[in-house]
Amino acid sequence: MLKRTLCFISFKLFIILLSTFLLSSASIIRVRESERRIECPRGCAGECDKCEYGVVLSQQCGVLECRKGPDERCGGHTNGVCGDGMICLCERCIGCSTDTLDCSKTHFDHPCLPPGITDTNNDLKYLDLNNNRMFYG
Repeated sequence: MLKRTLCFISFKLFIILLSTFLLSSASIIRVRESERRIECPRGCAGECDKCEYGVVLSQQCGVLECRKGPDERCGGHTNGVCGDGMICLCERCIGCSTDTLDCSKTHFDHPCLPPGITDTNNDLKYLDLNNNRMFYG
């Protein structure tokens, strides 16, 4: 009889612990899902015809957004996409817009480095945009 009572108590304890674990896991999963949500911008809404460098459909949110122009910030989830004729390099639109024929004034004669890091290594590779080749500094 004592053995049966101990088994029953052990089983109840196991069920309580399992329930506690499952409930805490569910709340952790919900928190992580909310952390992954990206804030969607309004986009250009009803004013997309005023976008100087064209429009693009946001891959993250599915809304129309204005494309970026020469020397404007680009890249990542929030900075947008460059207009036609330009590429996003070092988080800036580089090149000439095929819509307005405006060109970027930024010239890259050094590598793109993350913020706060300086070029102290003389063996770094450099990208020569004018000749479309790599060279060493």
